Amino acid sequence: LHAQIDGDPHNIRESVPAVQRLAWSIYMHGLLENLVVIEHPRAGHTDKLYELRAGSRRFEAIRRLIEGVEPPAGHPDRDAGKLWYWPAERPIPVRVLGSAGHYEHLVENIERSSPEPWEIGRRVNEVLSAGVTSRELGMRLGRSNGWVQRYAHIGRGLAPELIDILRREHI
Repeated sequence: LHAQIDGDPHNIRESVPAVQRLAWSIYMHGLLENLVVIEHPRAGHTDKLYELRAGSRRFEAIRRLIEGVEPPAGHPDRDAGKLWYWPAERPIPVRVLGSAGHYEHLVENIERSSPEPWEIGRRVNEVLSAGVTSRELGMRLGRSNGWVQRYAHIGRGLAPELIDILRREHI
């Protein structure tokens, strides 16, 4: 259930991109790819059973469907004033990892629509700070040690003000 899953505190993306079309797709076709979760690391201190590791956009789309989403323009349901819903009590298909989910999260985001370099760098730096070596991370991601080091440097070195300029100027 959506209420049993805590969002990903390590999400590589600083904000979830627009999910309206994804919500429509999930409503019409179901959730075609499971969310990836781990058992909640603070079990007993929270009412959540799981913590999200991959699928933040899908998770957000389902949250919006639980609230109700207006169908696309031209759809008969929209013309009838009907909202599309995902029942809050409907189970969400998940894959529960036996690991902390560090690698899986990076792999999913790097191999799909590329996040910004500073978003990748921030996450790479967090994984390295958790004790994973750059060689091990590179091997697990299918990337060179140099690639890991470059992104870790970006993750450590860019001030928030510079990131704001890069975003604003689309650099």
